[in-house]
Amino acid sequence: MRNPFSAAKEQAVMQMAQQVNVPEMPQAVAATRILAEHEAALVDLVNRVADAHDQDVALDPVPVEVRQDMLLGFVDAATKMRLAEWWAEVVVGAHVDESEPLVEYLRMDGEEWGEQVRSWAEMYRESVPEEVEGMTDAEIADFHVREQFDVDLWTFVAEVIAWDRATAISQVFESNFQAVEDALDELAE
Repeated sequence: MRNPFSAAKEQAVMQMAQQVNVPEMPQAVAATRILAEHEAALVDLVNRVADAHDQDVALDPVPVEVRQDMLLGFVDAATKMRLAEWWAEVVVGAHVDESEPLVEYLRMDGEEWGEQVRSWAEMYRESVPEEVEGMTDAEIADFHVREQFDVDLWTFVAEVIAWDRATAISQVFESNFQAVEDALDELAE
C-alpha cells in the first residue's frame, strides 16, 4: 500500500518545482556558464590542433551564450517535468516544421506505439484503401510519418519513439564532449 503522505509530499515537490525559475538561479547560471566555456575551449583546442597538423578535422563552435541558454532551458524543463516538450521544441524541432504534436509520441511506450501503428493502418485501409493496398502496418506507418513529419519511419522511431529521459540527459550534457573525443581520436590516427 502506498503511503498517502508520499503522494502529498510528491505533489508539494512538483508544485515547488513549477515555481522555480532555473535561468534566474545564480548557481545554475554559473554552472552552465562554466560548462559552456569549457566545451567551447575544447572545441577551439581541437580545431587549433587540427589546423597545426594540417588535418581535415573541424568542429563547429557554438557560442558560449547560445550553449548556456540551451543548458539552462534544459535544466529548467527537467526541473518542471517538461523535458518531452523541451526535447520536441529544441532538438526534434530543428528537423521538423511542427514539433508540438511530437510530445505525445515522445511519451509513448512500446505498447502504445504498436497500438498507434495499428490505428494508422486501420484508418488508411478504411479511408484510402487503394493507396495502401498490399502495404504492411509498418509501411503504412512509414507513409503516414513521411506525410506528417517529413522523415522516414526509422528516423522517427529512433529519434522520437525510442526517446527516454536518461538518454536525453546524457545526450545534452555529453554530446559536445563526445564530439571532441571523436575528433581527437581521428586526429590521433
